[in-house]
Amino acid sequence: MPNVSISSPWAAFMRFSSTQYRSWSSCSSTMVSLACSLLCTALSLSFLTAFVASLALVDHKTPGSFGDRLLLGSYSSSKASTNFTAQLSGQNASTDAILQGWVSGSEGRGTLDIIWSCLITIFLCSWTVLCLNVPPSRWNNARLQWQKFLMMGLGVLGPEFVFQLAIAQWTSACRSVKAFHSLGHDKWTMTHAFFADMGGFAFHTEDGVLFPLYSEQVLFLVEQGYVDASDVIVDKSVIQDKNKGDGMARFLTIFQILWFSINSIGRVIQRLAITTLELTTLGFIVCTLGTYFFWAHKPMDVSAAITLVPNIPLDEIIQRAGLNSQTSYKRTPLDFVGRNEWTSWMLYYTYWMNILRKLGIVFHPSRRPIEKISDDYTPALSSSSLFILFVFHTSYAAVHISGWNFHFPSQIEATIWHVATITVMLAICGCWAADMWTWQLWPSIKCLLSKPWGAANIIPLCSRGKEPTVYEETAQSSSVRRILSTSLARHKIWIRSCLSYPQSIIQTAASHLRNNSLDHDPDLTVPLKAILPITLFAASYTIARAYILIEDLVNLRSQPASTFKTVNWSDFLPHF
Repeated sequence: MPNVSISSPWAAFMRFSSTQYRSWSSCSSTMVSLACSLLCTALSLSFLTAFVASLALVDHKTPGSFGDRLLLGSYSSSKASTNFTAQLSGQNASTDAILQGWVSGSEGRGTLDIIWSCLITIFLCSWTVLCLNVPPSRWNNARLQWQKFLMMGLGVLGPEFVFQLAIAQWTSACRSVKAFHSLGHDKWTMTHAFFADMGGFAFHTEDGVLFPLYSEQVLFLVEQGYVDASDVIVDKSVIQDKNKGDGMARFLTIFQILWFSINSIGRVIQRLAITTLELTTLGFIVCTLGTYFFWAHKPMDVSAAITLVPNIPLDEIIQRAGLNSQTSYKRTPLDFVGRNEWTSWMLYYTYWMNILRKLGIVFHPSRRPIEKISDDYTPALSSSSLFILFVFHTSYAAVHISGWNFHFPSQIEATIWHVATITVMLAICGCWAADMWTWQLWPSIKCLLSKPWGAANIIPLCSRGKEPTVYEETAQSSSVRRILSTSLARHKIWIRSCLSYPQSIIQTAASHLRNNSLDHDPDLTVPLKAILPITLFAASYTIARAYILIEDLVNLRSQPASTFKTVNWSDFLPHF
Protein backbone atom coordinates (compact mmCIF):
# COMPACT_ATOMS: atom_id res chain seq x y z
CA MET A 1 0.00 0.00 0.00
CA PRO A 2 1.57 3.34 -0.99
CA ASN A 3 2.16 5.98 1.63
CA VAL A 4 -0.33 8.84 1.78
CA SER A 5 1.27 12.24 1.89
CA ILE A 6 -0.28 15.22 3.62
CA SER A 7 0.26 17.14 0.39
CA SER A 8 -2.70 15.25 -1.11
CA PRO A 9 -5.47 15.79 1.42
CA TRP A 10 -8.24 14.98 -1.07
CA ALA A 11 -6.77 11.53 -1.75
CA ALA A 12 -6.40 10.94 1.98
CA PHE A 13 -9.96 11.99 2.61
CA MET A 14 -11.29 9.71 -0.13
CA ARG A 15 -9.32 6.76 1.20
CA PHE A 16 -10.50 7.45 4.74
CA SER A 17 -14.13 7.73 3.61
CA SER A 18 -14.07 4.49 1.66
CA THR A 19 -12.48 2.50 4.50
CA GLN A 20 -14.53 3.92 7.38
CA TYR A 21 -17.96 4.24 5.84
CA ARG A 22 -19.23 0.81 6.82
CA SER A 23 -18.03 1.15 10.43
CA TRP A 24 -20.19 4.12 11.25
CA SER A 25 -22.95 4.00 8.61
CA SER A 26 -25.46 2.53 11.07
CA CYS A 27 -24.92 5.38 13.52
CA SER A 28 -24.99 7.93 10.74
CA SER A 29 -28.29 6.60 9.38
CA THR A 30 -29.75 6.92 12.86
CA MET A 31 -28.67 10.56 13.02
CA VAL A 32 -30.12 11.28 9.59
CA SER A 33 -33.46 9.67 10.45
CA LEU A 34 -33.65 11.61 13.70
CA ALA A 35 -32.85 14.83 11.89
CA CYS A 36 -35.59 14.14 9.34
CA SER A 37 -38.03 13.38 12.15
CA LEU A 38 -37.18 16.65 13.87
CA LEU A 39 -37.65 18.57 10.62
CA CYS A 40 -41.03 16.96 9.92
CA THR A 41 -42.09 17.61 13.50
CA ALA A 42 -41.15 21.27 13.29
CA LEU A 43 -43.02 21.73 10.00
CA SER A 44 -46.10 19.94 11.33
CA LEU A 45 -46.04 22.01 14.51
CA SER A 46 -45.79 25.26 12.59
CA PHE A 47 -48.66 24.30 10.29
CA LEU A 48 -50.84 23.12 13.17
CA THR A 49 -50.26 26.25 15.24
CA ALA A 50 -51.07 28.49 12.29
CA PHE A 51 -54.20 26.47 11.49
CA VAL A 52 -55.55 26.59 15.04
CA ALA A 53 -54.73 30.28 15.33
CA SER A 54 -56.50 31.06 12.05
CA LEU A 55 -59.67 29.43 13.41
CA ALA A 56 -59.81 30.82 16.91
CA LEU A 57 -57.67 33.98 16.94
CA VAL A 58 -60.26 36.72 17.37
CA ASP A 59 -59.24 40.14 18.63
CA HIS A 60 -61.91 41.46 20.97
CA LYS A 61 -59.93 44.57 21.85
CA THR A 62 -59.76 46.78 18.77
CA PRO A 63 -61.56 46.30 15.43
CA GLY A 64 -59.26 46.15 12.47
CA SER A 65 -56.35 44.54 14.32
CA PHE A 66 -54.33 41.64 13.01
CA GLY A 67 -56.88 39.13 14.33
CA ASP A 68 -59.65 40.80 12.30
CA ARG A 69 -57.57 40.96 9.15
CA LEU A 70 -56.64 37.29 9.56
CA LEU A 71 -60.24 36.12 9.79
CA LEU A 72 -61.43 38.44 7.02
CA GLY A 73 -58.66 37.30 4.72
CA SER A 74 -57.55 40.87 3.90
CA TYR A 75 -53.97 42.00 4.38
CA SER A 76 -53.83 44.90 1.96
CA SER A 77 -55.16 47.76 4.05
CA SER A 78 -55.79 48.10 7.76
CA LYS A 79 -58.35 50.84 7.20
CA ALA A 80 -60.31 48.87 4.61
CA SER A 81 -60.29 45.83 6.91
CA THR A 82 -61.68 47.92 9.77
CA ASN A 83 -64.52 49.33 7.65
CA PHE A 84 -65.45 45.91 6.30
CA THR A 85 -65.40 44.47 9.84
CA ALA A 86 -67.82 47.13 11.05
CA GLN A 87 -70.16 46.44 8.15
CA LEU A 88 -69.98 42.67 8.63
CA SER A 89 -70.53 42.58 12.39
CA GLY A 90 -73.14 45.34 12.57
CA GLN A 91 -73.41 46.51 16.13
CA ASN A 92 -70.83 44.06 17.50
CA ALA A 93 -67.91 46.36 16.79
CA SER A 94 -69.47 49.13 18.83
CA THR A 95 -70.91 46.99 21.61
CA ASP A 96 -67.71 45.03 22.20
CA ALA A 97 -66.28 48.14 23.82
CA ILE A 98 -68.95 47.75 26.55
CA LEU A 99 -67.53 45.43 29.16
CA GLN A 100 -69.89 43.48 31.37
CA GLY A 101 -69.45 41.48 34.57
CA TRP A 102 -71.89 38.85 35.82
CA VAL A 103 -74.74 38.53 33.33
CA SER A 104 -77.99 36.66 33.87
CA GLY A 105 -79.36 34.43 31.13
CA SER A 106 -82.62 36.26 30.54
CA GLU A 107 -81.52 37.42 27.09
CA GLY A 108 -78.93 35.44 25.18
CA ARG A 109 -76.62 33.40 27.35
CA GLY A 110 -75.47 34.33 30.84
CA THR A 111 -72.27 33.85 32.77
CA LEU A 112 -73.65 30.81 34.55
CA ASP A 113 -74.64 29.28 31.20
CA ILE A 114 -71.04 29.57 29.98
CA ILE A 115 -69.67 28.03 33.18
CA TRP A 116 -72.11 25.12 33.23
CA SER A 117 -71.66 24.36 29.54
CA CYS A 118 -67.87 24.23 29.88
CA LEU A 119 -67.79 22.34 33.18
CA ILE A 120 -70.27 19.71 31.97
CA THR A 121 -68.26 19.20 28.78
CA ILE A 122 -64.98 18.93 30.73
CA PHE A 123 -66.54 16.50 33.22
CA LEU A 124 -67.95 14.28 30.49
CA CYS A 125 -64.65 14.32 28.58
CA SER A 126 -62.66 13.46 31.73
CA TRP A 127 -65.03 10.84 33.19
CA THR A 128 -66.50 8.83 30.32
CA VAL A 129 -63.17 8.49 28.51
CA LEU A 130 -61.56 6.53 31.35
CA CYS A 131 -60.92 2.79 30.96
CA LEU A 132 -59.40 1.66 34.25
CA ASN A 133 -57.48 -1.57 34.63
CA VAL A 134 -58.89 -4.61 36.42
CA PRO A 135 -59.02 -3.91 40.18
CA PRO A 136 -58.21 -6.39 42.98
CA SER A 137 -61.08 -8.56 44.13
CA ARG A 138 -61.02 -7.00 47.61
CA TRP A 139 -61.93 -3.52 46.33
CA ASN A 140 -65.48 -2.40 46.95
CA ASN A 141 -67.49 0.00 44.80
CA ALA A 142 -66.48 3.05 46.86
CA ARG A 143 -62.78 2.25 46.33
CA LEU A 144 -63.37 1.82 42.61
CA GLN A 145 -65.11 5.19 42.32
CA TRP A 146 -62.32 6.87 44.28
CA GLN A 147 -59.72 5.43 41.91
CA LYS A 148 -61.71 6.69 38.95
CA PHE A 149 -62.00 10.10 40.59
CA LEU A 150 -58.21 10.26 40.98
CA MET A 151 -57.69 9.40 37.32
CA MET A 152 -60.28 12.00 36.36
CA GLY A 153 -58.25 14.53 38.35
CA LEU A 154 -55.21 13.62 36.27
CA GLY A 155 -57.30 14.13 33.15
CA VAL A 156 -58.47 17.57 34.32
CA LEU A 157 -54.94 18.72 35.13
CA GLY A 158 -53.63 17.43 31.81
CA PRO A 159 -55.92 15.68 29.31
CA GLU A 160 -52.90 15.07 27.10
CA PHE A 161 -51.53 12.74 29.81
CA VAL A 162 -54.57 10.46 29.52
CA PHE A 163 -54.15 10.56 25.75
CA GLN A 164 -50.53 9.47 26.23
CA LEU A 165 -51.71 6.45 28.25
CA ALA A 166 -54.18 5.55 25.52
CA ILE A 167 -51.74 5.71 22.61
CA ALA A 168 -49.03 3.85 24.58
CA GLN A 169 -51.40 1.03 25.49
CA TRP A 170 -52.69 0.95 21.91
CA THR A 171 -49.09 0.55 20.69
CA SER A 172 -48.54 -2.31 23.14
CA ALA A 173 -51.76 -3.97 21.97
CA CYS A 174 -50.61 -3.77 18.35
CA ARG A 175 -47.32 -5.45 19.27
CA SER A 176 -49.21 -8.17 21.15
CA VAL A 177 -51.49 -8.89 18.19
CA LYS A 178 -48.52 -9.10 15.86
CA ALA A 179 -46.66 -11.45 18.22
CA PHE A 180 -49.62 -13.81 18.67
CA HIS A 181 -50.30 -13.86 14.94
CA SER A 182 -46.67 -14.80 14.31
CA LEU A 183 -47.30 -17.92 16.41
CA GLY A 184 -50.37 -18.77 14.34
CA HIS A 185 -52.99 -17.54 16.81
CA ASP A 186 -54.98 -15.37 14.40
CA LYS A 187 -58.00 -15.13 16.71
CA TRP A 188 -56.08 -12.92 19.13
CA THR A 189 -57.55 -9.45 18.54
CA MET A 190 -56.96 -5.92 19.80
CA THR A 191 -59.68 -6.50 22.39
CA HIS A 192 -57.78 -9.53 23.74
CA ALA A 193 -54.53 -7.54 23.79
CA PHE A 194 -56.08 -4.61 25.66
CA PHE A 195 -57.77 -7.04 28.04
CA ALA A 196 -54.42 -8.69 28.78
CA ASP A 197 -52.53 -5.42 29.33
CA MET A 198 -55.17 -4.18 31.75
CA GLY A 199 -54.72 -7.23 33.98
CA GLY A 200 -57.53 -9.30 32.52
CA PHE A 201 -55.54 -12.51 33.03
CA ALA A 202 -54.31 -13.44 36.51
CA PHE A 203 -51.67 -16.08 37.30
CA HIS A 204 -52.77 -18.54 39.99
CA THR A 205 -49.84 -20.05 41.90
CA GLU A 206 -49.88 -23.34 43.76
CA ASP A 207 -49.98 -21.34 47.00
CA GLY A 208 -53.21 -19.67 45.99
CA VAL A 209 -51.61 -16.29 45.25
CA LEU A 210 -53.00 -14.28 42.32
CA PHE A 211 -51.10 -11.63 40.40
CA PRO A 212 -51.95 -9.91 37.09
CA LEU A 213 -50.14 -10.63 33.85
CA TYR A 214 -49.07 -8.32 31.05
CA SER A 215 -49.69 -9.31 27.45
CA GLU A 216 -46.02 -10.25 26.98
CA GLN A 217 -46.20 -12.60 29.97
CA VAL A 218 -49.38 -14.18 28.61
CA LEU A 219 -47.58 -14.71 25.29
CA PHE A 220 -44.62 -16.28 27.13
CA LEU A 221 -46.85 -18.77 28.96
CA VAL A 222 -48.64 -19.75 25.76
CA GLU A 223 -45.45 -19.98 23.69
CA GLN A 224 -43.70 -22.18 26.26
CA GLY A 225 -46.74 -24.43 26.62
CA TYR A 226 -47.32 -23.64 30.30
CA VAL A 227 -50.86 -22.46 29.51
CA ASP A 228 -53.12 -23.72 26.75
CA ALA A 229 -53.89 -21.16 24.05
CA SER A 230 -57.61 -21.83 24.35
CA ASP A 231 -57.50 -20.55 27.94
CA VAL A 232 -56.44 -17.07 26.85
CA ILE A 233 -57.90 -16.76 23.35
CA VAL A 234 -61.43 -16.75 24.69
CA ASP A 235 -64.44 -15.73 22.68
CA LYS A 236 -64.87 -11.97 22.44
CA SER A 237 -68.34 -12.32 23.93
CA VAL A 238 -66.72 -13.43 27.20
CA ILE A 239 -64.72 -10.22 27.35
CA GLN A 240 -67.66 -8.11 26.24
CA ASP A 241 -69.72 -9.67 28.99
CA LYS A 242 -67.19 -8.33 31.50
CA ASN A 243 -67.26 -4.93 29.78
CA LYS A 244 -69.50 -2.57 31.75
CA GLY A 245 -69.01 0.42 29.51
CA ASP A 246 -71.89 2.89 29.60
CA GLY A 247 -72.78 3.45 25.96
CA MET A 248 -75.37 6.08 26.81
CA ALA A 249 -72.80 8.18 28.72
CA ARG A 250 -70.44 8.10 25.76
CA PHE A 251 -73.25 8.96 23.39
CA LEU A 252 -74.12 12.01 25.51
CA THR A 253 -70.44 12.97 25.60
CA ILE A 254 -70.11 12.80 21.80
CA PHE A 255 -73.34 14.78 21.40
CA GLN A 256 -72.12 17.45 23.85
CA ILE A 257 -68.73 17.60 22.12
CA LEU A 258 -70.34 18.07 18.69
CA TRP A 259 -72.73 20.73 19.93
CA PHE A 260 -70.01 22.63 21.81
CA SER A 261 -67.64 22.52 18.82
CA ILE A 262 -70.32 23.59 16.30
CA ASN A 263 -71.42 26.42 18.59
CA SER A 264 -67.81 27.63 18.98
CA ILE A 265 -67.26 27.57 15.22
CA GLY A 266 -70.50 29.49 14.73
CA ARG A 267 -69.36 32.14 17.19
CA VAL A 268 -66.07 32.56 15.34
CA ILE A 269 -67.87 32.92 11.99
CA GLN A 270 -70.31 35.51 13.37
CA ARG A 271 -67.49 37.28 15.21
CA LEU A 272 -68.89 36.75 18.69
CA ALA A 273 -66.49 36.72 21.60
CA ILE A 274 -65.24 33.43 23.06
CA THR A 275 -64.01 33.12 26.64
CA THR A 276 -60.73 31.50 27.67
CA LEU A 277 -62.76 28.88 29.58
CA GLU A 278 -64.40 27.82 26.30
CA LEU A 279 -60.97 27.75 24.67
CA THR A 280 -59.69 25.41 27.39
CA THR A 281 -62.74 23.21 26.87
CA LEU A 282 -61.92 22.96 23.17
CA GLY A 283 -58.47 21.71 24.17
CA PHE A 284 -60.11 18.99 26.27
CA ILE A 285 -62.23 18.00 23.28
CA VAL A 286 -59.16 17.58 21.06
CA CYS A 287 -57.50 15.20 23.53
CA THR A 288 -60.74 13.35 24.31
CA LEU A 289 -61.43 12.51 20.68
CA GLY A 290 -57.90 11.12 20.32
CA THR A 291 -58.28 9.09 23.52
CA TYR A 292 -61.62 7.68 22.34
CA PHE A 293 -59.98 6.53 19.12
CA PHE A 294 -57.03 4.70 20.71
CA TRP A 295 -59.12 3.17 23.51
CA ALA A 296 -61.94 2.10 21.20
CA HIS A 297 -61.13 -1.62 21.71
CA LYS A 298 -60.32 -1.43 25.43
CA PRO A 299 -63.00 -2.87 27.74
CA MET A 300 -64.35 -0.53 30.39
CA ASP A 301 -64.92 -1.14 34.10
CA VAL A 302 -63.98 -4.83 34.10
CA SER A 303 -64.27 -6.00 37.70
CA ALA A 304 -62.81 -9.54 37.59
CA ALA A 305 -59.93 -11.21 35.77
CA ILE A 306 -59.74 -14.61 34.10
CA THR A 307 -57.65 -16.98 36.23
CA LEU A 308 -54.88 -18.95 34.51
CA VAL A 309 -53.54 -22.08 36.19
CA PRO A 310 -50.25 -23.30 34.63
CA ASN A 311 -49.53 -26.97 34.15
CA ILE A 312 -46.27 -26.78 36.15
CA PRO A 313 -45.36 -24.95 39.39
CA LEU A 314 -44.18 -21.35 39.28
CA ASP A 315 -40.75 -22.22 40.71
CA GLU A 316 -40.13 -24.63 37.86
CA ILE A 317 -41.12 -21.99 35.30
CA ILE A 318 -38.55 -19.63 36.81
CA GLN A 319 -35.85 -22.31 36.94
CA ARG A 320 -36.43 -23.28 33.30
CA ALA A 321 -35.84 -19.64 32.43
CA GLY A 322 -32.36 -19.97 33.97
CA LEU A 323 -33.12 -18.02 37.15
CA ASN A 324 -33.21 -18.82 40.82
CA SER A 325 -36.70 -19.18 42.23
CA GLN A 326 -35.60 -17.09 45.23
CA THR A 327 -34.56 -14.16 43.04
CA SER A 328 -36.19 -10.93 44.14
CA TYR A 329 -38.57 -9.18 41.79
CA LYS A 330 -40.05 -5.73 41.49
CA ARG A 331 -43.67 -6.42 40.54
CA THR A 332 -44.36 -10.08 39.87
CA PRO A 333 -42.28 -13.29 39.78
CA LEU A 334 -42.49 -13.13 35.97
CA ASP A 335 -40.67 -9.79 35.73
CA PHE A 336 -37.92 -11.54 33.79
CA VAL A 337 -40.28 -11.69 30.78
CA GLY A 338 -39.41 -8.44 29.05
CA ARG A 339 -39.34 -5.86 31.79
CA ASN A 340 -39.50 -3.11 29.19
CA GLU A 341 -42.23 -1.16 30.93
CA TRP A 342 -39.52 1.17 32.16
CA THR A 343 -39.65 3.49 29.20
CA SER A 344 -38.17 6.97 29.52
CA TRP A 345 -41.53 8.61 30.24
CA MET A 346 -42.38 5.92 32.79
CA LEU A 347 -39.00 6.47 34.44
CA TYR A 348 -39.68 10.18 34.87
CA TYR A 349 -43.16 9.52 36.23
CA THR A 350 -41.87 6.90 38.68
CA TYR A 351 -39.11 9.31 39.76
CA TRP A 352 -41.67 12.01 40.63
CA MET A 353 -43.94 9.49 42.38
CA ASN A 354 -40.97 8.43 44.52
CA ILE A 355 -40.51 12.07 45.56
CA LEU A 356 -44.14 12.22 46.67
CA ARG A 357 -43.77 8.87 48.41
CA LYS A 358 -40.87 10.21 50.47
CA LEU A 359 -43.04 13.18 51.39
CA GLY A 360 -45.69 10.81 52.69
CA ILE A 361 -48.04 11.11 49.70
CA VAL A 362 -48.72 7.57 48.50
CA PHE A 363 -51.09 6.82 45.61
CA HIS A 364 -50.01 3.21 45.00
CA PRO A 365 -49.23 1.13 48.12
CA SER A 366 -46.24 -1.13 47.54
CA ARG A 367 -47.16 -4.82 47.36
CA ARG A 368 -45.26 -7.84 46.06
CA PRO A 369 -46.59 -9.32 43.96
CA ILE A 370 -48.78 -6.49 42.74
CA GLU A 371 -52.55 -6.92 42.88
CA LYS A 372 -53.35 -4.57 40.02
CA ILE A 373 -51.63 -3.15 36.96
CA SER A 374 -51.41 0.55 37.62
CA ASP A 375 -53.86 2.72 35.69
CA ASP A 376 -51.00 5.05 34.72
CA TYR A 377 -48.99 2.18 33.21
CA THR A 378 -47.32 3.52 30.06
CA PRO A 379 -45.76 0.90 27.73
CA ALA A 380 -43.05 1.69 25.21
CA LEU A 381 -44.06 3.83 22.24
CA SER A 382 -43.10 3.28 18.63
CA SER A 383 -41.59 6.03 16.47
CA SER A 384 -44.89 6.78 14.75
CA SER A 385 -46.73 6.82 18.08
CA LEU A 386 -44.16 9.23 19.49
CA PHE A 387 -44.73 11.57 16.56
CA ILE A 388 -48.53 11.44 17.02
CA LEU A 389 -48.12 12.06 20.74
CA PHE A 390 -45.90 15.07 20.11
CA VAL A 391 -48.45 16.50 17.67
CA PHE A 392 -51.26 16.14 20.23
CA HIS A 393 -49.13 17.64 23.02
CA THR A 394 -48.30 20.69 20.94
CA SER A 395 -51.86 20.91 19.58
CA TYR A 396 -53.22 21.21 23.09
CA ALA A 397 -50.73 23.99 23.83
CA ALA A 398 -51.49 25.69 20.50
CA VAL A 399 -55.19 25.89 21.38
CA HIS A 400 -54.36 28.14 24.32
CA ILE A 401 -51.90 30.21 22.31
CA SER A 402 -54.69 30.90 19.83
CA GLY A 403 -56.31 33.07 22.51
CA TRP A 404 -53.43 35.52 22.36
CA ASN A 405 -55.64 38.50 21.42
CA PHE A 406 -58.61 37.60 23.61
CA HIS A 407 -59.99 40.18 26.02
CA PHE A 408 -58.63 40.18 29.57
CA PRO A 409 -59.84 42.35 32.47
CA SER A 410 -56.37 43.89 32.93
CA GLN A 411 -53.14 44.18 31.02
CA ILE A 412 -51.30 42.28 33.73
CA GLU A 413 -53.59 39.27 33.31
CA ALA A 414 -53.13 39.42 29.55
CA THR A 415 -49.35 39.49 29.93
CA ILE A 416 -49.33 36.58 32.40
CA TRP A 417 -51.63 34.63 30.07
CA HIS A 418 -49.20 35.19 27.20
CA VAL A 419 -46.28 34.06 29.36
CA ALA A 420 -48.19 31.02 30.66
CA THR A 421 -49.28 29.79 27.21
CA ILE A 422 -45.79 30.21 25.79
CA THR A 423 -44.36 28.48 28.87
CA VAL A 424 -46.63 25.48 28.31
CA MET A 425 -45.49 25.18 24.70
CA LEU A 426 -41.80 25.65 25.55
CA ALA A 427 -42.04 23.18 28.45
CA ILE A 428 -43.55 20.52 26.18
CA CYS A 429 -40.93 21.07 23.48
CA GLY A 430 -38.17 21.24 26.11
CA CYS A 431 -39.19 17.91 27.64
CA TRP A 432 -39.22 16.27 24.24
CA ALA A 433 -35.86 17.79 23.31
CA ALA A 434 -34.22 16.67 26.56
CA ASP A 435 -35.68 13.18 26.22
CA MET A 436 -34.57 12.82 22.60
CA TRP A 437 -31.09 14.17 23.38
CA THR A 438 -30.58 11.79 26.31
CA TRP A 439 -31.90 8.55 24.83
CA GLN A 440 -31.41 8.96 21.06
CA LEU A 441 -29.19 11.81 19.88
CA TRP A 442 -26.43 11.59 22.49
CA PRO A 443 -26.04 7.78 22.22
CA SER A 444 -25.82 8.17 18.42
CA ILE A 445 -23.19 10.89 18.78
CA LYS A 446 -21.17 8.72 21.16
CA CYS A 447 -21.46 5.89 18.66
CA LEU A 448 -20.00 8.14 15.97
CA LEU A 449 -17.21 9.43 18.18
CA SER A 450 -16.25 5.94 19.32
CA LYS A 451 -15.43 4.88 15.75
CA PRO A 452 -11.78 5.07 14.59
CA TRP A 453 -12.02 8.26 12.58
CA GLY A 454 -11.30 11.94 13.07
CA ALA A 455 -8.18 13.11 14.87
CA ALA A 456 -7.04 9.55 15.56
CA ASN A 457 -6.66 9.00 11.81
CA ILE A 458 -5.32 12.41 10.89
CA ILE A 459 -2.19 12.07 13.06
CA PRO A 460 -1.09 8.76 11.47
CA LEU A 461 -1.53 10.37 8.05
CA CYS A 462 1.00 13.04 9.01
CA SER A 463 3.45 10.54 10.47
CA ARG A 464 3.31 8.42 7.33
CA GLY A 465 4.44 11.33 5.26
CA LYS A 466 7.35 12.03 7.69
CA GLU A 467 6.53 15.73 7.50
CA PRO A 468 5.57 16.96 10.99
CA THR A 469 3.59 20.16 11.14
CA VAL A 470 4.77 23.37 12.77
CA TYR A 471 2.43 22.70 15.69
CA GLU A 472 4.05 19.32 16.37
CA GLU A 473 7.57 20.78 16.32
CA THR A 474 6.54 23.59 18.64
CA ALA A 475 4.82 21.24 21.05
CA GLN A 476 7.84 18.97 21.28
CA SER A 477 10.28 21.78 22.10
CA SER A 478 8.04 24.02 24.19
CA SER A 479 9.56 25.03 27.50
CA VAL A 480 6.17 26.14 28.77
CA ARG A 481 4.88 22.64 28.48
CA ARG A 482 7.80 21.28 30.50
CA ILE A 483 7.26 23.83 33.22
CA LEU A 484 3.58 23.00 33.47
CA SER A 485 4.30 19.26 33.61
CA THR A 486 6.84 19.73 36.39
CA SER A 487 4.48 21.94 38.38
CA LEU A 488 1.63 19.48 38.08
CA ALA A 489 3.87 16.62 39.17
CA ARG A 490 4.97 18.49 42.31
CA HIS A 491 1.47 19.36 43.37
CA LYS A 492 -0.18 16.16 42.25
CA ILE A 493 -0.73 14.84 45.76
CA TRP A 494 -2.00 18.21 47.02
CA ILE A 495 -4.51 18.53 44.17
CA ARG A 496 -5.86 15.04 44.73
CA SER A 497 -6.27 15.61 48.46
CA CYS A 498 -8.17 18.86 47.83
CA LEU A 499 -10.47 17.41 45.18
CA SER A 500 -11.10 13.92 46.53
CA TYR A 501 -13.45 14.91 49.36
CA PRO A 502 -15.76 17.29 47.46
CA GLN A 503 -15.67 14.97 44.47
CA SER A 504 -16.92 12.07 46.58
CA ILE A 505 -19.72 14.26 47.94
CA ILE A 506 -20.72 15.30 44.43
CA GLN A 507 -20.67 11.72 43.22
CA THR A 508 -22.81 10.56 46.14
CA ALA A 509 -25.32 13.36 45.61
CA ALA A 510 -25.45 12.66 41.87
CA SER A 511 -26.03 8.97 42.54
CA HIS A 512 -28.99 9.75 44.80
CA LEU A 513 -30.38 12.19 42.26
CA ARG A 514 -30.17 9.62 39.47
CA ASN A 515 -31.98 6.95 41.50
CA ASN A 516 -34.40 7.95 44.26
CA SER A 517 -36.19 4.60 44.50
CA LEU A 518 -36.56 3.13 47.98
CA ASP A 519 -34.62 -0.05 47.15
CA HIS A 520 -32.25 1.69 44.67
CA ASP A 521 -33.43 -0.46 41.79
CA PRO A 522 -30.78 -0.07 39.06
CA ASP A 523 -33.49 -0.26 36.39
CA LEU A 524 -34.90 3.02 37.73
CA THR A 525 -31.73 5.04 37.22
CA VAL A 526 -32.32 8.21 35.21
CA PRO A 527 -29.45 10.25 33.69
CA LEU A 528 -29.07 13.70 35.24
CA LYS A 529 -29.02 15.33 31.81
CA ALA A 530 -32.59 14.11 31.41
CA ILE A 531 -34.23 14.29 34.83
CA LEU A 532 -32.93 17.74 35.83
CA PRO A 533 -34.13 19.73 32.79
CA ILE A 534 -37.32 17.67 32.42
CA THR A 535 -38.20 18.21 36.09
CA LEU A 536 -37.64 21.94 35.62
CA PHE A 537 -39.81 21.97 32.51
CA ALA A 538 -42.49 19.89 34.26
CA ALA A 539 -42.59 22.30 37.21
CA SER A 540 -42.88 25.26 34.84
CA TYR A 541 -45.65 23.48 32.94
CA THR A 542 -47.58 22.77 36.15
CA ILE A 543 -47.42 26.39 37.33
CA ALA A 544 -48.45 27.71 33.91
CA ARG A 545 -51.32 25.23 33.61
CA ALA A 546 -52.54 26.15 37.09
CA TYR A 547 -52.65 29.83 36.15
CA ILE A 548 -54.54 29.07 32.91
CA LEU A 549 -57.19 27.11 34.80
CA ILE A 550 -57.57 29.86 37.41
CA GLU A 551 -57.67 32.64 34.82
CA ASP A 552 -60.38 30.78 32.91
CA LEU A 553 -62.76 31.49 35.79
CA VAL A 554 -61.40 34.86 36.96
CA ASN A 555 -61.55 36.18 33.40
CA LEU A 556 -65.36 35.95 33.41
CA ARG A 557 -65.67 39.00 35.67
CA SER A 558 -65.21 41.33 32.70
CA GLN A 559 -66.15 40.32 29.17
CA PRO A 560 -67.20 42.10 25.96
CA ALA A 561 -70.93 42.38 25.36
CA SER A 562 -70.82 39.99 22.40
CA THR A 563 -69.66 37.21 24.75
CA PHE A 564 -73.23 36.90 26.01
CA LYS A 565 -74.90 36.90 22.59
CA THR A 566 -76.00 33.60 21.11
CA VAL A 567 -75.32 32.42 17.58
CA ASN A 568 -77.98 33.43 15.09
CA TRP A 569 -78.38 30.11 13.31
CA SER A 570 -80.83 31.56 10.79
CA ASP A 571 -77.91 33.37 9.15
CA PHE A 572 -76.57 29.98 8.05
CA LEU A 573 -79.79 29.06 6.27
CA PRO A 574 -80.15 29.91 2.56
CA HIS A 575 -82.29 32.99 1.87
CA PHE A 576 -84.50 33.16 -1.20
